[in-house]
Amino acid sequence: MFRVLDYNLADIGYFINLEKSKDRLDHVNNLITKFNIKNLNRFEALTDQLHVFSCTKSHLKIFEECSKNNVETVFIAEDDFNIEDYCYYPNKVVKFEDALKNVYDDLQKVEWDVVLLGCNPKEDLIPITDNLVKVPKSTGAWAYIIKKRAYEFILKNSNYRVDYIAIDDYLPLLNTKGFITLTTIPMIVNHGVGFESTLNPRGPVNYNVWFRGSYDKHYYSIINK
Repeated sequence: MFRVLDYNLADIGYFINLEKSKDRLDHVNNLITKFNIKNLNRFEALTDQLHVFSCTKSHLKIFEECSKNNVETVFIAEDDFNIEDYCYYPNKVVKFEDALKNVYDDLQKVEWDVVLLGCNPKEDLIPITDNLVKVPKSTGAWAYIIKKRAYEFILKNSNYRVDYIAIDDYLPLLNTKGFITLTTIPMIVNHGVGFESTLNPRGPVNYNVWFRGSYDKHYYSIINK
């Protein structure tokens, strides 16, 4: 089982990593140690002449391997995912372990097909529980859990070279196709700070302010009215 701290979150876990991205590999290994992460396996990242397809291509290949092995639930992360000791929540201090426990408990009570452990919401989030919301539209696939029927649907129906829908966009799109894609409140897995894209280098990035602003706009400011 893929575990974080004491919580079984999926049958298996993968993180996508290019061989030359040693700093990212070190970062993930540090997270594995700090948060007692079990059964998180490195997946050698695929590349493509169409660079914007490279990341999605890696996710799809993991789906294929999971389908062959009849994996029911899988955690997938990109190697710039990050876990912090405290999760962002306006005017409140939320420890990661407390937020994780709340999300884990709620996942046992509701139906879901995909859970984004972090994302950049583009439309208002729809409350399901205090700790889970439906996400109609978002970007970001740096850390999520997905069930077999959802990843097999993507394998059968997506074609990036035709529809140009990246995995980031396809996961919330599943809500329009008979599946349920949720994200967590608060965001419990962050996008890492200070990493540079290996395929499209433009300098180190920090998206935290942008993502937190999106959560403020599409959730926190609404529930606090």
